[in-house]
Amino acid sequence: PRQFDIGECTDCSIIIEWYINDQDDCLSYEIAHRPQRTKDWSTGSFLSKDVLKEEDGRLMYTLRNLLPETYYEFKLRSVSKDAKSHYSESKTKQTLRLAPRQFDIGECTDCSIIIEWYINDQENCLSYEIAHRPQQTKDWSTGTFFSKDVLKEEDGRRMYTFRNLLPETYYEFKLRSVSKDGKSHYSESKTKQTLRLGSESFNFYFQLIDRLT
Repeated sequence: PRQFDIGECTDCSIIIEWYINDQDDCLSYEIAHRPQRTKDWSTGSFLSKDVLKEEDGRLMYTLRNLLPETYYEFKLRSVSKDAKSHYSESKTKQTLRLAPRQFDIGECTDCSIIIEWYINDQENCLSYEIAHRPQQTKDWSTGTFFSKDVLKEEDGRRMYTFRNLLPETYYEFKLRSVSKDGKSHYSESKTKQTLRLGSESFNFYFQLIDRLT
Protein backbone atom coordinates (compact mmCIF):
# COMPACT_ATOMS: atom_id res chain seq x y z
CA PRO A 1 0.00 0.00 0.00
CA ARG A 2 1.18 3.54 -0.88
CA GLN A 3 1.10 6.74 1.19
CA PHE A 4 0.07 4.88 4.31
CA ASP A 5 -0.87 7.40 6.99
CA ILE A 6 -2.90 7.89 10.15
CA GLY A 7 -5.84 10.29 10.27
CA GLU A 8 -8.19 11.21 13.06
CA CYS A 9 -8.27 9.34 16.34
CA THR A 10 -10.32 9.04 19.53
CA ASP A 11 -9.44 7.64 22.95
CA CYS A 12 -9.92 4.08 21.65
CA SER A 13 -9.75 4.19 17.83
CA ILE A 14 -7.56 5.39 14.97
CA ILE A 15 -8.35 5.87 11.26
CA ILE A 16 -5.71 4.56 8.86
CA GLU A 17 -5.48 5.82 5.26
CA TRP A 18 -3.69 4.56 2.14
CA TYR A 19 -3.72 4.14 -1.64
CA ILE A 20 -3.32 0.91 -3.59
CA ASN A 21 -2.76 0.16 -7.29
CA ASP A 22 -4.45 -3.24 -7.51
CA GLN A 23 -7.62 -2.75 -5.47
CA ASP A 24 -9.57 -5.19 -7.68
CA ASP A 25 -7.17 -8.02 -6.84
CA CYS A 26 -6.98 -7.25 -3.12
CA LEU A 27 -9.11 -9.56 -0.97
CA SER A 28 -8.13 -8.31 2.47
CA TYR A 29 -5.52 -6.47 4.52
CA GLU A 30 -3.28 -7.30 7.45
CA ILE A 31 -2.65 -4.54 9.97
CA ALA A 32 0.22 -4.92 12.43
CA HIS A 33 0.32 -2.68 15.48
CA ARG A 34 2.14 -2.37 18.79
CA PRO A 35 2.53 0.18 21.56
CA GLN A 36 5.57 2.29 20.74
CA ARG A 37 8.92 1.00 22.04
CA THR A 38 7.62 -2.54 22.55
CA LYS A 39 9.07 -5.49 20.67
CA ASP A 40 6.21 -7.71 19.49
CA TRP A 41 3.62 -6.83 16.85
CA SER A 42 -0.06 -7.77 17.13
CA THR A 43 -1.66 -8.57 13.78
CA GLY A 44 -5.27 -8.32 12.68
CA SER A 45 -7.04 -8.55 9.35
CA PHE A 46 -10.04 -6.97 7.64
CA LEU A 47 -11.76 -7.51 4.30
CA SER A 48 -11.60 -5.15 1.33
CA LYS A 49 -15.39 -4.85 1.33
CA ASP A 50 -15.20 -3.21 4.79
CA VAL A 51 -12.89 -0.43 3.58
CA LEU A 52 -14.20 3.09 2.96
CA LYS A 53 -13.33 4.34 -0.54
CA GLU A 54 -12.95 8.08 -1.18
CA GLU A 55 -13.44 9.74 -4.59
CA ASP A 56 -9.72 10.52 -4.92
CA GLY A 57 -8.87 6.82 -4.55
CA ARG A 58 -7.85 7.02 -0.91
CA LEU A 59 -8.90 4.07 1.25
CA MET A 60 -9.78 4.35 4.94
CA TYR A 61 -10.41 1.96 7.81
CA THR A 62 -11.07 2.48 11.54
CA LEU A 63 -9.09 0.41 14.05
CA ARG A 64 -10.88 0.05 17.37
CA ASN A 65 -10.37 -1.28 20.90
CA LEU A 66 -7.15 0.63 21.53
CA LEU A 67 -5.97 1.98 24.89
CA PRO A 68 -6.29 5.70 25.70
CA GLU A 69 -3.23 7.97 25.91
CA THR A 70 -1.04 5.37 24.21
CA TYR A 71 1.43 5.79 21.34
CA TYR A 72 0.86 3.05 18.75
CA GLU A 73 2.97 2.07 15.76
CA PHE A 74 1.13 0.70 12.68
CA LYS A 75 2.03 -0.90 9.35
CA LEU A 76 -0.20 -2.36 6.64
CA ARG A 77 -0.03 -4.91 3.83
CA SER A 78 -2.51 -6.17 1.26
CA VAL A 79 -3.52 -9.79 0.66
CA SER A 80 -4.55 -11.20 -2.74
CA LYS A 81 -5.36 -14.75 -3.75
CA ASP A 82 -1.77 -15.17 -4.95
CA ALA A 83 0.34 -13.56 -2.23
CA LYS A 84 0.79 -10.91 0.44
CA SER A 85 2.42 -7.57 -0.27
CA HIS A 86 5.38 -6.08 1.54
CA TYR A 87 4.42 -4.07 4.63
CA SER A 88 4.09 -0.32 4.25
CA GLU A 89 6.37 1.97 6.19
CA SER A 90 5.22 2.23 9.80
CA LYS A 91 3.44 5.26 11.26
CA THR A 92 2.95 6.30 14.87
CA LYS A 93 0.18 8.17 16.64
CA GLN A 94 -1.09 8.61 20.18
CA THR A 95 -4.70 7.94 21.12
CA LEU A 96 -6.51 10.69 23.01
CA ARG A 97 -7.22 10.94 26.72
CA LEU A 98 -10.48 9.55 28.07
CA ALA A 99 -13.42 11.88 27.50
CA PRO A 100 -15.38 13.37 30.41
CA ARG A 101 -17.91 10.78 31.65
CA GLN A 102 -21.69 11.02 32.03
CA PHE A 103 -21.83 14.38 30.27
CA ASP A 104 -25.31 15.84 30.63
CA ILE A 105 -27.29 19.08 30.60
CA GLY A 106 -29.07 20.31 33.72
CA GLU A 107 -31.14 23.41 34.32
CA CYS A 108 -31.39 26.22 31.79
CA THR A 109 -32.69 29.76 31.39
CA ASP A 110 -33.51 31.78 28.27
CA CYS A 111 -29.79 32.50 27.75
CA SER A 112 -27.79 29.92 29.74
CA ILE A 113 -27.44 26.18 30.26
CA ILE A 114 -25.74 24.23 33.07
CA ILE A 115 -23.56 21.35 31.88
CA GLU A 116 -22.63 18.45 34.19
CA TRP A 117 -20.01 15.68 34.00
CA TYR A 118 -17.55 13.45 35.85
CA ILE A 119 -13.83 13.11 35.14
CA ASN A 120 -11.22 10.56 36.21
CA ASP A 121 -8.10 12.75 36.22
CA GLN A 122 -9.28 16.10 37.54
CA GLU A 123 -5.88 16.87 39.09
CA ASN A 124 -4.21 16.84 35.66
CA CYS A 125 -6.99 18.78 33.93
CA LEU A 126 -6.10 22.42 33.29
CA SER A 127 -9.15 23.49 31.32
CA TYR A 128 -12.05 22.33 29.16
CA GLU A 129 -13.20 22.92 25.59
CA ILE A 130 -16.95 23.11 25.05
CA ALA A 131 -18.24 22.81 21.49
CA HIS A 132 -21.79 23.91 20.76
CA ARG A 133 -24.05 24.62 17.82
CA PRO A 134 -27.74 25.21 17.17
CA GLN A 135 -29.28 21.84 16.38
CA GLN A 136 -29.29 20.79 12.70
CA THR A 137 -26.51 23.22 11.78
CA LYS A 138 -23.15 22.05 10.47
CA ASP A 139 -20.39 24.06 12.14
CA TRP A 140 -19.41 23.90 15.82
CA SER A 141 -18.43 26.97 17.86
CA THR A 142 -15.79 26.27 20.51
CA GLY A 143 -15.14 27.98 23.83
CA THR A 144 -12.82 27.27 26.77
CA PHE A 145 -13.02 27.59 30.55
CA PHE A 146 -10.58 26.81 33.36
CA SER A 147 -10.86 23.99 35.87
CA LYS A 148 -10.72 26.53 38.71
CA ASP A 149 -14.02 28.00 37.45
CA VAL A 150 -15.84 24.65 37.66
CA LEU A 151 -18.26 23.91 40.51
CA LYS A 152 -17.40 20.63 42.27
CA GLU A 153 -20.15 18.62 43.98
CA GLU A 154 -19.56 16.19 46.88
CA ASP A 155 -20.38 13.18 44.69
CA GLY A 156 -17.60 14.14 42.24
CA ARG A 157 -19.89 15.74 39.68
CA ARG A 158 -18.60 18.85 37.91
CA MET A 159 -20.88 21.72 36.84
CA TYR A 160 -20.42 24.81 34.71
CA THR A 161 -22.86 27.46 33.47
CA PHE A 162 -22.60 28.23 29.76
CA ARG A 163 -23.98 31.70 28.95
CA ASN A 164 -24.85 34.08 26.10
CA LEU A 165 -27.16 31.67 24.29
CA LEU A 166 -30.24 32.54 22.25
CA PRO A 167 -33.72 32.00 23.73
CA GLU A 168 -36.03 29.23 22.47
CA THR A 169 -33.17 27.54 20.63
CA TYR A 170 -32.16 23.88 20.60
CA TYR A 171 -28.40 23.59 21.19
CA GLU A 172 -26.12 20.59 20.85
CA PHE A 173 -23.12 20.39 23.21
CA LYS A 174 -20.03 18.21 23.64
CA LEU A 175 -17.11 18.55 26.05
CA ARG A 176 -13.44 17.56 26.28
CA SER A 177 -10.71 18.10 28.86
CA VAL A 178 -7.31 19.70 28.28
CA SER A 179 -4.12 18.82 30.19
CA LYS A 180 -0.47 19.76 29.67
CA ASP A 181 -0.07 16.52 27.70
CA GLY A 182 -2.96 17.00 25.29
CA LYS A 183 -6.70 17.02 24.77
CA SER A 184 -9.17 14.26 25.47
CA HIS A 185 -11.69 12.81 23.08
CA TYR A 186 -14.99 14.69 23.02
CA SER A 187 -17.83 13.36 25.14
CA GLU A 188 -21.02 12.21 23.49
CA SER A 189 -23.15 15.19 22.49
CA LYS A 190 -26.29 16.29 24.32
CA THR A 191 -29.12 18.56 23.20
CA LYS A 192 -31.41 20.94 25.08
CA GLN A 193 -33.64 23.92 24.28
CA THR A 194 -33.25 27.25 26.07
CA LEU A 195 -36.37 28.79 27.60
CA ARG A 196 -38.52 31.54 26.16
CA LEU A 197 -37.27 35.07 26.67
CA GLY A 198 -38.09 36.27 30.20
CA SER A 199 -39.78 33.01 31.21
CA GLU A 200 -37.47 32.58 34.21
CA SER A 201 -38.46 35.96 35.68
CA PHE A 202 -42.10 35.31 34.81
CA ASN A 203 -42.13 32.00 36.68
CA PHE A 204 -40.32 33.51 39.67
CA TYR A 205 -42.95 36.30 39.89
CA PHE A 206 -45.82 33.83 40.15
CA GLN A 207 -43.93 31.65 42.64
CA LEU A 208 -43.50 34.77 44.80
CA ILE A 209 -47.20 35.65 44.52
CA ASP A 210 -48.15 32.10 45.57
CA ARG A 211 -45.99 32.37 48.69
CA LEU A 212 -47.50 35.72 49.66
CA THR A 213 -51.05 34.48 49.26
